[in-house]
Amino acid sequence: MLLWRASLRFLTRHPAQCGLAISGIALGVAIVIGMVLTQNSARAAFAASLRSVFGTATHFVVAVDGEDFDEQLLAQVRRAAPTLLPTPVLSGAVGYRLDKGRQSLSVLGVDVFTRHEAGPDNAGIALKFLTTPGAMLLSASTAQRLRLTPGARLAINSAAGAASLLWLGALENNSSAGLARGDDIAIVDIATAQEVLGKSGRLTRIELSTSASTTATAQLAAVSHALPRGLQVIDAAQQARGARNLSDAFYTNLDALSLLALLVGGFMIYNTMAFLVMQRQMLFARLRALGVTRAALARLIVAEALLLGGMGGALGCALGYGLATALLAPIGQTLRDHYAASGGTQVVFTPMLAALGMALAALTTLLAAAVPTWSALQADPAHAARYSVRANSASHGLSRAAWAALACGVLAVVLLGLSSRSLYAGFAALGATILAAMLAVPWLVQHALTRLARRPAAWQGLPVRLAVRGAARSMGRIGMAVAALMAATATSIGVGLMVASFRTAVDDWLNQVLRADVYISSGFDAHAPPRIDPAFVTRVAGLADVAALSQIRRLRLHDGERELRVTAYELPLAAQHGFHFLAGAAPWPAWDTQDLAIISEPLAFHLQRQVGDTIVLPTPAGRRSFHIAGIYTDYGSDSGVLAISLARYRHYWHDQRVHGLGIYPRAAAKRAALSAQLATLMPRDGELALWSNATLKAQSLAVFDRTFAITHALTLFAAAIAALGVFNALLALHLERTREYAMVLALGLAPAALRASLYLQTAVIALLACACALPLGVLIAKLLIAVINIRSFGWSMPLTLAGPALLTPVLGALGAALAATVYPAERALRIDPATALRYE
Repeated sequence: MLLWRASLRFLTRHPAQCGLAISGIALGVAIVIGMVLTQNSARAAFAASLRSVFGTATHFVVAVDGEDFDEQLLAQVRRAAPTLLPTPVLSGAVGYRLDKGRQSLSVLGVDVFTRHEAGPDNAGIALKFLTTPGAMLLSASTAQRLRLTPGARLAINSAAGAASLLWLGALENNSSAGLARGDDIAIVDIATAQEVLGKSGRLTRIELSTSASTTATAQLAAVSHALPRGLQVIDAAQQARGARNLSDAFYTNLDALSLLALLVGGFMIYNTMAFLVMQRQMLFARLRALGVTRAALARLIVAEALLLGGMGGALGCALGYGLATALLAPIGQTLRDHYAASGGTQVVFTPMLAALGMALAALTTLLAAAVPTWSALQADPAHAARYSVRANSASHGLSRAAWAALACGVLAVVLLGLSSRSLYAGFAALGATILAAMLAVPWLVQHALTRLARRPAAWQGLPVRLAVRGAARSMGRIGMAVAALMAATATSIGVGLMVASFRTAVDDWLNQVLRADVYISSGFDAHAPPRIDPAFVTRVAGLADVAALSQIRRLRLHDGERELRVTAYELPLAAQHGFHFLAGAAPWPAWDTQDLAIISEPLAFHLQRQVGDTIVLPTPAGRRSFHIAGIYTDYGSDSGVLAISLARYRHYWHDQRVHGLGIYPRAAAKRAALSAQLATLMPRDGELALWSNATLKAQSLAVFDRTFAITHALTLFAAAIAALGVFNALLALHLERTREYAMVLALGLAPAALRASLYLQTAVIALLACACALPLGVLIAKLLIAVINIRSFGWSMPLTLAGPALLTPVLGALGAALAATVYPAERALRIDPATALRYE
């Protein structure tokens, strides 16, 4: 009981130290809980969207080119398989204006008599839904974003012209899942969808619900046989899985960044617990000398660790919730930008996550306390109070850590050699590399400081000698904090260089691929149907200032387990130079006459295809083989794109419409006049958009910057954790060396000289840590670019050594280290020598 009282008295009499310990644990837990919460919320919203879009269907009847088809086919399917509950669905997008900006809203038209799970749950609302023109249902979060109240109308615009949708009320929650139905999706009756989308008598798909029985299998075969050429039956589960897989690499990268931050936080927790144990070395030595057993002291320290871990875990859960709330919006925007997926609008915190946070705090705190506790309990009570003995013992630990670093480095090389495609092996190799550097840096810095300390005294003043020798002796104590600061700095450098390299590559790619001066595209939604017909193309081409046109037609082909993005091009000579081929040769001489295809680098990686291979595309005229003539650079899609000639597309699909035009003026001086002429040709319904080259490039880079905003936030969080860890370690070091400072002050050293020595000591350590961080940061960037990016998305790019990405983290680390020295140094200068030397 006396030991427990002594422990509680120590903790209550040192609130600052306890606060630092709890904050260290809380920040380490917060980064994990925050990322788990964010991703769970985003995944839940995405799953809800998939449920809203796909319903309970097990199979779909769709066109192979992803276009809509005649609703009369529904009768054929119902005759072929009445027990499969064929259900018609029409989906599309409409535009609306919010805050002077044009945005899109997905519209899902359903037949509530056959697809009841997508319709209203309330009978009264169901009646209004069927009888009110333009009635729609929205999730509460979407209605709030659109600033709608029940009974209000939303003005929209589509291919059918201007219209409005009436919001009846919020969709009810799905009680079985506990999640709101998909955000950013308006549920309407199928007749309303056909009207507002301008697709009278058309369907996007027919949904089928089957069982595993032989009869169902036979009926699916009967449906497939009854379908005309150009339509097919696909598995809904595979389709939903493919949609989820699109964003898996994105989530995996976020997981890796959060684990890197947790690694830094783990070292901080180690320093925190070492600080609390170290501060009572003399007390433990005296208790041991008085007969207290090692087991009793061990139980005491474990109880303290669990107490602090519990408090830190609770605070970490709260901070993690706040972090998730802050990160959910940018992550959701990224998902909408790249994957057309709902990113979630509400953070869902569950008791299971709270338990995970508490367990993580307890586990990491116990592991962090294990080493300093073992060291304290194994020390000889006669020598435990001597700083020199403790420092020498800690120095031996640095040598052992250096050997462990060598083992981690070998492990990283082995992991990279085991697989050339595994993303997890790549992340494991990256983590092993960072861990190896963290284990080796304290030993390297100590040896560098030892060499500096051996320089002739003529080259050094007394404050300098004190700083260098003191830093060399203290590395055994603050080595892990220095390693954490180095790792956080190196991670910031590596991520910064990767982002800078990526941005440079995207910028160069945009400059290369955007060759036209003006572009016309199909409106506000990337998945919108083609709205540019041959008559409009003829009018544009007939303008006197137009020298040439490029045309583009996008389609999505369903082929078994995957959806393939295909782009058909008609390219003038200037546009052909916009393709940079990584393999193969430019196919332009035979582009319009032969079945040739060029594929983007990500698609080549995902499908494992090379130049000379063939790829089979389902077309309305049957399956056709296209010869892969080249692999080209493309940063527009991480799933990859296959490009064919617009002439070959029209040959097989018999469709003259296109999604976009690129206009090349006859002379640069005619650009302004040409833009004015094109503006007069644009339809007034707003379904076609006119873009300048500069505007299109700026918007593309804005999407890029939004994508990596979350990356910068996580690296800054890791740097903040490391800075706090350095503060803890320096405070522990200066508290431990109180009597040493008192001695030199009593011997006549001026306080200003001691202050200079302490700040110089920190500066020397931080500079050496940053010197190690620079090559490690470049190595991290190289691994991110050459391994992680390729295995995640299939993109390759050259490494760009950008000055700001190199210098900003270094300056931030130096500033954080010096700022962390202010309080400990000033506290040391206020020491009363007589009090500090009382027990000498």
